[in-house]
Amino acid sequence: MPKLTNLSPKKVIQFLLDYGFEEIRKKSRGRGDHRYFYNKKLEAFTQVDTGKRSLGSIVYSIIKQSKIDKSVWKNHFGV
Repeated sequence: MPKLTNLSPKKVIQFLLDYGFEEIRKKSRGRGDHRYFYNKKLEAFTQVDTGKRSLGSIVYSIIKQSKIDKSVWKNHFGV
């Protein structure tokens, strides 16, 4: 899978919401929030740190935790 270093937290969060995830918790911090998401249908849980400008390598853990097929991510973000 190509590098997804250019993804912003905002884009990933919107994708998760569009894919059926619900925001279940938001934990405020100094430089950004940790936002937690759950998808009942997939029984998947993931979190996004909004304090990061680019999600870089942690996107891979978000993809794995979300249980959304990698090809769906690839097609949506055009990478």
